Amino acid sequence: MAVQETKSGRVDEAARRRFEQAWHQGRPAPLESFLPPPEDPCHSATLEELIHVELEMAWKHKSRSSGSASSGSDPAAQTLADDLSDGPRVESYLARFPQLAQPEILGRLLEQEYFVRHRYGDRPSLESYRARFPNLSLPDLSVISRGDSGSDDAPTSPMPGGVPEPHDEVPTRVEVPGYEILAELGRGGMGVVYKARHLSLKRTVALKMILHGPLAASEHVARFRAEAEAVAQLQHPNIVQVYEIDQHEGRPYIALEFVDGGNLAKQLNHTPQPPDKAAAIIETLARAMHAAHVKGIIHRDLKPANVLITTDGTPKITDFGLAKRLDEEGSDSPAITRSGDVFGTPSYTSPEQAAGLTKDVTAATDVYALGAILYEMLTGRPPFKAATPVDTMMQVIREEPVPPTRLQPRLPRDVETICLECLSKDARKRYATADALAEDLRRFRAGEPILARPVGAIERVWRWSKRNPKLAAAIAFAAIALATTAAVSVSFAIHARQSATTIAQKQQETQTALEETQRQRHAAQVLSAGLLLDQALETCRLGNVPVGMLLLARSLEQAPPDAADLQRAIRLNLFPAQWDPKLGIHVT
Repeated sequence: MAVQETKSGRVDEAARRRFEQAWHQGRPAPLESFLPPPEDPCHSATLEELIHVELEMAWKHKSRSSGSASSGSDPAAQTLADDLSDGPRVESYLARFPQLAQPEILGRLLEQEYFVRHRYGDRPSLESYRARFPNLSLPDLSVISRGDSGSDDAPTSPMPGGVPEPHDEVPTRVEVPGYEILAELGRGGMGVVYKARHLSLKRTVALKMILHGPLAASEHVARFRAEAEAVAQLQHPNIVQVYEIDQHEGRPYIALEFVDGGNLAKQLNHTPQPPDKAAAIIETLARAMHAAHVKGIIHRDLKPANVLITTDGTPKITDFGLAKRLDEEGSDSPAITRSGDVFGTPSYTSPEQAAGLTKDVTAATDVYALGAILYEMLTGRPPFKAATPVDTMMQVIREEPVPPTRLQPRLPRDVETICLECLSKDARKRYATADALAEDLRRFRAGEPILARPVGAIERVWRWSKRNPKLAAAIAFAAIALATTAAVSVSFAIHARQSATTIAQKQQETQTALEETQRQRHAAQVLSAGLLLDQALETCRLGNVPVGMLLLARSLEQAPPDAADLQRAIRLNLFPAQWDPKLGIHVT
């Protein structure tokens, strides 16, 4: 049995994973059914761990609930989810498990409840906890004050890696020499950010730390150091500044400029902005990124959540955790990225990033992301947003964005032209530099003629044909066939005196030509889908499963509906769990 040592004892890891998986699959069950027997040495610690997981999942479920049952849940599971829909309290667990009443265990459970309630939008006060547990001494209760950050908005975007799983170790007390920790501002799978006060300089900073210290994955440490080294080289009023880079007890940290006005994503809130305001903000960000590009640094994860806003409205770019240097051999540390890896946020990722072409990532990648942010500011939505991240990346690679004026008809054409030039699939057709983008936005705001030119109908057709060559060829064949039909019809009219037999023969020839065109198109689709399937399987075997999944999705999209065997072969492989994530070996 796999066990994990925690501060509460030894935890049955297999039981924890099954319990957590049941929640993720929409089939939660009573935690009693996952516990080892009471005589098992892991029983007590596993019970506490499962309560931590259930508190996390139930409050997350409450924050996302729309009042309707999940169609994928069985009735018993939905009943349990509904029972917890108001958010579980520690008291309910004490009634079921009296052994939890020990002050140390109770303190940890209260800490977890308080923390997840804050994370998912609830705002309980410490006074309410004192009222619920009047017999707890203040020192016991103080351990939950880590999340009591009042009205402070998080000054940094979520850490690369996403929200941590409930079993991640979360430090309850943090001490860094020379700093006073005031509050936790945000955390993710890789690190945590605290609001802190530098004692000697008497200034407020954002203290960003690796979450697991010496046990952190080498990839996380490499990204953390890459961010520190990148930002330390940049001195610009619109880039969050680094004050100090150091480590404490094997735990690297960065002291960053504290920005207390929230981020651009919260300010936008899916609401279109006035064109002049949007242009002014993107112009400012473009000049900041040009300064970074001059230093040889590409951000690679520009998005509204990574743009902080000061109280006076000044935008500042943050989170260089995926930054890439252009002047180093190989461009990237192997610990940070590998060829074929997909990094960034799908709705703001450039086509070359979405395709996993890391060697093709240049300053034009950041220009694309700035265009995506401009698009969202103008329309209230990003240029691409599908049901899943994979579907979104497929849109980024294959589709053209809806012109902003179709969503907001009153937008000036010039700002739409600037935006769409940034979003060109071909990086060579975007602005050559971020500074060139900034200058065109300045011209727009000043009422001067811009340099960008709108894409004409012929160019749009040409771009579509390049992305869909086989379908374009099939349509061309069909057009030729139709033209042939028209020519034959005219000829029939001119030679109306010809015999009915001759006319019938010509019509039959035309029909045969059309059928042959359709047959060729069908064969081309089958061939294309089969080639993509072969490429996808080889890519997965080489260990690049994410890109292999994208190629399989494209293969399934191109396979004709009547090619049942081909579609079945694709679907049988279209499950990442069937591939060993380390070796890229198909698991049967």
